[in-house]
Amino acid sequence: MMKYKMLFSFLLLATIVVATGCSGGDDDNQKPPTPQNPDSPSGNYTLSLSVTSLSFEQAGGQQSVTVTTNAPAWTAESNQSWCKVSLSDNTLQVTADANSGNEQRTATITVKATGVSQSQTVTVTQASITDEYCRADIPDEWVFNCEALGISWVMDTNIENFEVTSSEPWCKAEVAPIPNSDKKQLKLETESYEKKDALDQWLTEMPRIATVQVKGGNAFSHTIKVVQNSHIYFYIATSHYPFVNGSLEMSPTGDTKEVMVETNCYSWTPKAVDADWLTVKRIDSYTLSVTSSARDVNDNTLRNAQVYIENDSDPYNNITINVRDADSGIHGEDYQYDNNTGWD
Repeated sequence: MMKYKMLFSFLLLATIVVATGCSGGDDDNQKPPTPQNPDSPSGNYTLSLSVTSLSFEQAGGQQSVTVTTNAPAWTAESNQSWCKVSLSDNTLQVTADANSGNEQRTATITVKATGVSQSQTVTVTQASITDEYCRADIPDEWVFNCEALGISWVMDTNIENFEVTSSEPWCKAEVAPIPNSDKKQLKLETESYEKKDALDQWLTEMPRIATVQVKGGNAFSHTIKVVQNSHIYFYIATSHYPFVNGSLEMSPTGDTKEVMVETNCYSWTPKAVDADWLTVKRIDSYTLSVTSSARDVNDNTLRNAQVYIENDSDPYNNITINVRDADSGIHGEDYQYDNNTGWD
């Protein structure tokens, strides 16, 4: 009997041990840890915006905000229907409808990112229909030729009165209404800059310059540099180096030469025509650089090209420079040029 009791006790103890060792408890209901974002090993996500405020004119339009985040997803929401948002990659596009009201209005865009507790906001303001505005694509500089000419630029504006001044009497400027339109225009006009000497020959004066300032309330201010050329002349001393027989002679092995340009033209631009073996550029107001590429050693064809010097105000008053290779039938190696022998 004692033997059976001991055996029973042993089996009972073994059952308890096995049951205890196999029990999973609450650990069986735990999910494996979520993998960390490889771009954020620490698990800390960040969110930032390129700007925190935007300003629109009364007419509305579209602007963009760059969103920088390492979070897996982000969202944006506007609290006003007239201010719309759309998402594309890391860009938040903000579109404002036209404001037909008499007061400035404001909207707030809230940007959120997954795993980031602190959201970011963009404050959007828009001018009212009564606020002054002026939209005009007016250059900072304009060049006229010697004739009496005029030009104008359209101004989309609700400003009634503009203050326009010119520093020189030969340059007239004004802002005037455009007929049959609700827009205005800025008009520039110049007097003739044509002068002759006692022998009835045209004088080639240096360019003259005026400054025009345009102001409209507190919303618009612009300054234009107005330049007017006289009768333009270009002069290049083709009888001197580096010209040979009236042409700029370049080495077939590649060469760079500078040419002095005498002119009274305010601005000019060199251009090589139908010659991919030439590169030309203006170094300063009186210097032109011409660079030729090396010709194929197996090609004895003489290369010819032309370089035009053009000016911005008078496209018909240009000058042409002829460019050519040196004599393609003469090769230095044939005359032991490298050894400085065989040449007179």
